[in-house]
Amino acid sequence: HNRTDMGAPNVTSLLGQQQWDFVVMNDYSQGPADPHNRTLHLESLQNDYAPLIIHSGATPVLLLTWAYREEGINDSGQMGGAAEFTRKLHDGYQIYARALKEILPAKQKPRIAPVGLAFYWIHEENYGMWLKLYHWDSMHPSPHGSFLEGCIIYCTIFGSVPPIEVAIPEDDGPASLWLKARARVMQPLGEAPLPRPTSAEAKYLWNVAAKHCTLNYIYDY
Repeated sequence: HNRTDMGAPNVTSLLGQQQWDFVVMNDYSQGPADPHNRTLHLESLQNDYAPLIIHSGATPVLLLTWAYREEGINDSGQMGGAAEFTRKLHDGYQIYARALKEILPAKQKPRIAPVGLAFYWIHEENYGMWLKLYHWDSMHPSPHGSFLEGCIIYCTIFGSVPPIEVAIPEDDGPASLWLKARARVMQPLGEAPLPRPTSAEAKYLWNVAAKHCTLNYIYDY
């Protein structure tokens, strides 16, 4: 990664040198879902990250990630299938949020962005769309998954999904959102980019985000 990717050379520089309103953060998916990893990561969250968050003045938004599309990949066999993996992620992020709540000032009460729960909801309601939420590696989000993720993060911060005319531009469609996007390039060298969501698909994902981004989810810990 470089500075244009990360925003700063390291987390200390990012959070320790200026004030922020919010900081969006997540663990790698097996971290909160595995009790051993979670214990180690929780210690770092409390001892290393919490002081930086307090110093920055930011409200932490914990991005609850999603189960992998392909069961068992990346040594994740113990995580189980989509339902079990999602449940473990949900439990783990609740533990992270409670731990931060005990340390941070009340005005910096953590919020949970329930992206992984929305992924699983689509798994149960629209399996074909669920398959489209993943990048080629079956772990990272595709443009479809990124659109859903962005809507939920926006809603977790601002209290409602982005205005539909912003999320789904009428003239150029949702694909235009990627033209000036500041994001990592994850496409394998030489492969064609993954498809962007159509306007109809984006509207579906926008509605799913609206269903899941409620106070019951954001402060569910």
